[in-house]
Amino acid sequence: MNLFQKVDFKSSAGLDLSWKIECDALTDDDWEGIATMIMEKAKPFRSAIGVPRGGVKLAELLNEYGTGSYLDPVCIVDDVLTTGKSMEECRTKTIKDEEERISICKQFVGVTRTKAEQDIITNGSKVDPVGWVVFARNQPAKWISSLFHMSSSPFRQVKEGYYKYDVVSSS
Repeated sequence: MNLFQKVDFKSSAGLDLSWKIECDALTDDDWEGIATMIMEKAKPFRSAIGVPRGGVKLAELLNEYGTGSYLDPVCIVDDVLTTGKSMEECRTKTIKDEEERISICKQFVGVTRTKAEQDIITNGSKVDPVGWVVFARNQPAKWISSLFHMSSSPFRQVKEGYYKYDVVSSS
C-alpha cells in the first residue's frame, strides 16, 4: 500500500479529490517517529484526543507524554487535514466536555483541591485545546500545527502583477 495515491475519492468533508494520503500505509515505527517529531516541537499538553479514525493511533502514542495537568491544554490530533472540519468539530466537543467537567466538579464540596484546581473550577478553564496533524493539505487554523504542509501553490498574489513566495513552516 502506498502512502500517496493517485485516486479519485470523497474526503470526510465531502470534497471530491484526485489524490489521497493513505496513512494506513504507515507502520507502527513510522507512527512512533511521527509522535517523536511532534514532541520535539509541541508545548506541554494534558492529554491527547484523536479525531476518529485517523488520529486515534497517534493520540495513543502522544498520551505517553501528556502531563495530566488541568493547567495544560488538551491536544487534538489527526492524520490528514483537508478542510479542518473534523478538527474543529472535535475542538468544539472538547470545549463543551471541559465545561461539563468543571460544572460537575463545582458540585462536590468539601474536596481538598490545589489552588490551581480551585481557580479552574471558580473561573473556568482558560486553556484552549491545541491541535496537531501529520499532513495538512491546506492552511490549518491558527490553533493547529502540522508536521507536513502541502499548499496548492507557494506563491500568493500580493497585488496586481506581484507575487510572493511563502515558505511554509510548521512551528
